[in-house]
Amino acid sequence: MDTTSPPLVDSSVGGLLLGLLWTLAGISTCILGLRLYTGAFILNHLKAPDYLMITAFACVIVQTSFLTASVHWGLGRHANFLNDDQVINALKFITLCQGWGIASASFGRISFCLYLLQFIGSWRTQKWLVYFFIGTQALFNALTAILIYVQCGTHGEALWNHSLGVQCWSPLVQRDFSFFQSAWNSFTDLFLTILPMTIVWTLKLDRIQKLGVSILLGLSFLQVSLTFFSAFIESVVKCYMIKELGPGVDITWRLGVFHIWAVSESYIVIIGASIPTLAPLWRRGKRTARDPHSYEMYGTGQSRSRTAIKGGKSQAISNVQKTVVEAGSPTPGYSSTSQEHILAPEKDEIVRTVVVDVSYV
Repeated sequence: MDTTSPPLVDSSVGGLLLGLLWTLAGISTCILGLRLYTGAFILNHLKAPDYLMITAFACVIVQTSFLTASVHWGLGRHANFLNDDQVINALKFITLCQGWGIASASFGRISFCLYLLQFIGSWRTQKWLVYFFIGTQALFNALTAILIYVQCGTHGEALWNHSLGVQCWSPLVQRDFSFFQSAWNSFTDLFLTILPMTIVWTLKLDRIQKLGVSILLGLSFLQVSLTFFSAFIESVVKCYMIKELGPGVDITWRLGVFHIWAVSESYIVIIGASIPTLAPLWRRGKRTARDPHSYEMYGTGQSRSRTAIKGGKSQAISNVQKTVVEAGSPTPGYSSTSQEHILAPEKDEIVRTVVVDVSYV
């Protein structure tokens, strides 16, 4: 019985990799843009989680750009069909992108952890758990990036050009620690999937308040929980693929498949962690749809207050007071439906409506 393997075909997963990653980049750009618009123009402030998410997005774009260059040199193709220069350059850009990818996923998770802290209030156990995961995310991911770039000492080029004959650490050292780091990221994603649901379930409010806050928080957190569960699945798959990497493998092909999962994880974290922050934009859109002839005035008619949900009591995270000016038309035959008649004629009146929007964001 013939047990020989069929000959390799010069195929590539590079096109799939780039198509997926740049599509996710476009979606992430839109979601992050809406998040920043909501913070800057509706809530009138950006906070630490927003700036961390901007940093995460910048890092993953740099990573995707390096991977694009690597695909140009042969990433995603079988190494048997590449010459030495192609393999070296493909590995060079993969090596350069790795630190940016690790930083992106880590900043994204830390950003969402900081966002969750405002809902935890005085629940000390949950708060310290969040701080613990923030610290371990920073520590383990930083160590992973450091190990990548120091394993050949001062001979950085030896990381991608093995023909230099430089003595480096065994590649199994980096592989095994990366396996641990990816497993910990999977555990963190699982924690970030469960924690938002426990926040909603443990609120101690009266029935009406609990129903309202549960709906408000629950819908957003359900979305983000599903998203982080997807990131958890991708981290698990990445763990398995790390075990498959090692000396003697078809490195350019295997790394191409690996980065489909690795970089998708970073984009999914950015998208999922940004979804709950869009709630004020959604509510504003619904108000505009209900009354398209009202005009919001920001500035002198606006006030803010910020507290938290503490001690089991419901307190407003964001209290936005807005002034809406509408044209009144008590005179028969006069219509105020046109934007040209924001102010009514001389005998008409200006109707001033104060809308108070309490946002748990």
